Amino acid sequence: MAVFVGVKRRRGCGLGSMLNSLFRNVLVPFLKRNVGTLAGNLLKTGLQVAHDVAHGQSLKETTKKRIEDAIKRTARKINWQTGSGKPKRKRRYKDIFGD
Repeated sequence: MAVFVGVKRRRGCGLGSMLNSLFRNVLVPFLKRNVGTLAGNLLKTGLQVAHDVAHGQSLKETTKKRIEDAIKRTARKINWQTGSGKPKRKRRYKDIFGD
């Protein structure tokens, strides 16, 4: 006699699904907008650290100092806002008293 046996494991809901949605809808667009700023500051910081180490400073100390400065500089330059604002309404009629 045939008996229906359901799915052993449910899929598509839970914490993983929520994190995937957050990643897809928030983090990816944020990174796409700011990839140039992030990459530029990363490169600049790496060059500054290399320069300091080449001039005899400690790698640990210069990395701490330069990364702290880089985080502050990047936070100021990042585009935090999304969207284009509220769209302007088009006039249905010509205003004879306006511009």
